[in-house]
Amino acid sequence: MQSKLIEAYDRLSEAEDFCQAIFLAAVGLEDAEDTAVFQRLADVAKEKIRNAMSIISEVREGKE
Repeated sequence: MQSKLIEAYDRLSEAEDFCQAIFLAAVGLEDAEDTAVFQRLADVAKEKIRNAMSIISEVREGKE
């Protein structure tokens, strides 16, 4: 079970990195409004990922 939680946490960490890449890539868009929308979406996704990572950490530590 612990190894599965670690694997899930690692995948979420990779997804968080991917969100950061989207955020940075949005800077290259020509329309400032489009940039802002993509950056906001990336921020929302990162927050959801961080929340999931926090839950996994709590479960791993036995704080259910």
